[in-house]
Amino acid sequence: MNKITIFSILFVLVFSIVFSGCISNKDNTMEKQLDQNKVVETNNSNTKVLDEMQTKEINPCDLISKTFAENVLNETLKDSELKDTFAPKGKSCIYITNKMIDNRKLELKLYQTDIVKAEGIFEDIQKYYNNLKNAKITASNLTINNLNYGNDSYFDGFDLHILIKDNYFIIHVDAGKITATSSQEMESKLASNRLELEKLVADEIIKNFTN
Repeated sequence: MNKITIFSILFVLVFSIVFSGCISNKDNTMEKQLDQNKVVETNNSNTKVLDEMQTKEINPCDLISKTFAENVLNETLKDSELKDTFAPKGKSCIYITNKMIDNRKLELKLYQTDIVKAEGIFEDIQKYYNNLKNAKITASNLTINNLNYGNDSYFDGFDLHILIKDNYFIIHVDAGKITATSSQEMESKLASNRLELEKLVADEIIKNFTN
């Protein structure tokens, strides 16, 4: 075997080793890149799920059925009506009677911190709740505090307010006409009747909200 033949064989062997090494490094690099992409995709997916959980808006009509509302008002009602509220942003679920001259109504408003923040007016629903509570307690002599619902609750003579973490509920019930001999007696009887019915609604809301 001459020198040229030996040199040629050695050259082919060296080239094969180097070439296979390059392919191996390239494969390893591609595998690492694919793994990194999977990690990024997983992180992005988890972040998206978390964001959706944090900003998920609850439908207040899911917390009060038509049948329950009819039992509270002792009247046949129309189907629930869901409306948007603003400043603060939230949702309102309303049940009213089929009768034109009957003002009986049940309404549930719900404000959630993440939804309220997105509106850009109020930063914290708990702070909004406390400010409104202080103003109403000062303005009304019918206010009843500490009703043992959620984290905090009170009745302002018209509505029952409940704070559960970052969720603020306002319950309003109009139960119809009441007879009285004076405007003061009328106001007192209406407030007492509203509170009794709104407590029933509060019990139902909390039961459905926590399940």
